[in-house]
Amino acid sequence: MISVAALCVFSVLLALDTGRPTASPDQTRAGTAKLLMAALEKYRSAKGAYPLLANNLLADLKPTLVDGGFLSDIPRDLADAQPMRYISTTGTSYGILSTKTASPA
Repeated sequence: MISVAALCVFSVLLALDTGRPTASPDQTRAGTAKLLMAALEKYRSAKGAYPLLANNLLADLKPTLVDGGFLSDIPRDLADAQPMRYISTTGTSYGILSTKTASPA
């Protein structure tokens, strides 16, 4: 009986947990970059090089990473910034380009 009551209280507290801060746009971008980096490393391990794209939107990686099974979906860009971009002209290195949200003045 006590364990059932404790479980109910815990469930209510968990449901009402508003103390967790929401991720800032910059934290979301960093998370997106880490997700992409992991998928790109899997791709490189399997294929021997990073995908070759000359300065493209992240959506252009979908045929390579998502359809190839290295990533479940390409993360969407945030509405408050320029779209993230990917570049790799040699296959030996790559860049993920992102804008940072400006701090209010």
